[in-house]
Amino acid sequence: PQTTEFIKVFNSKFKTNPDALSALGYDAAKLLIDAIGRAKTLDSKGVKDAIAETKNLQGVTGMVSIDSAGNARKSALVLQIKGKDFKVVKAYKPEEIGK
Repeated sequence: PQTTEFIKVFNSKFKTNPDALSALGYDAAKLLIDAIGRAKTLDSKGVKDAIAETKNLQGVTGMVSIDSAGNARKSALVLQIKGKDFKVVKAYKPEEIGK
């Protein structure tokens, strides 16, 4: 539902569909705004710590968590494309990726 709404609003505002970078940029901003809202202090350390504590934030590109190394971990989809039809073949949770 978040993705559908994002595409609708983006298309309405910019008269074109968003690309992957638009959606990822939106999610990055959402993560930052969420972290600022949870930060104990609004200095750089407080915000950095809140970003590092991010777990299971629902974005338009999927669920985002920050791992212990400070990397964003997200789910991934394997899609099958036939003509104009897209079918999800497999969905991987972040903890399943790289094992």
